Amino acid sequence: MLVRQLRNFTRAVAKAVPEFELPGALLAHGNELALHLYDGHRLVLAARGGAVRRPLFVGSSINDASSPTTRPRIKKFDALPTQYDAQVELNLTQIARRIFE
Repeated sequence: MLVRQLRNFTRAVAKAVPEFELPGALLAHGNELALHLYDGHRLVLAARGGAVRRPLFVGSSINDASSPTTRPRIKKFDALPTQYDAQVELNLTQIARRIFE
């Protein structure tokens, strides 16, 4: 399910930044990409720097992707959520650089 979510996030980001492509964008100088999970059900991908002119936040609910054929509804946000009980953040850029560099 997470792989499908990342694929959909990549498509959403690529609409705003046409040259954006994973995993190459993770290694490009200046790009920062993080995946946030809020309260166990909301995923938010945060893209900053590099080709992204201003921070871009796109997200969806894991509940929206309950079956393999359902595409989650991707929404843009102006900022990361501030109202939550629990949060996990994965710095995808840092992980990619440690693996591929």
